[in-house]
Amino acid sequence: MSIKRDSPLLTLCIILIIFGILSILISVTTLLPVTLSSKGLRVLGLALVFIGLGEYLNHPHQEELTLSSPNDTELSKTRHRRRNPCGLGNLLDVLGLIAVFAALALLFFPYE
Repeated sequence: MSIKRDSPLLTLCIILIIFGILSILISVTTLLPVTLSSKGLRVLGLALVFIGLGEYLNHPHQEELTLSSPNDTELSKTRHRRRNPCGLGNLLDVLGLIAVFAALALLFFPYE
């Protein structure tokens, strides 16, 4: 028996990447005037993309789970993705965290 299932972490990574790209696009368009808040939104979008990509790289996708018997109910293996840390994924996570604090500083403490 073979089961394919997307994990919630994969869904969260994709949502973070999509929201990051959307916030970058919104801040670049002419809907918002060029202010520090739009710069903060752009940096926040970049942070979301970095964190989403970093988590996607650090947790490789589990393709399938093969159960040994029909009565085997060990489905917890499909609910998470085993962490396989890589240098690029960790670097993107750290850059994303730094960018989150930089975006919060631009949004809440404008200096002009």
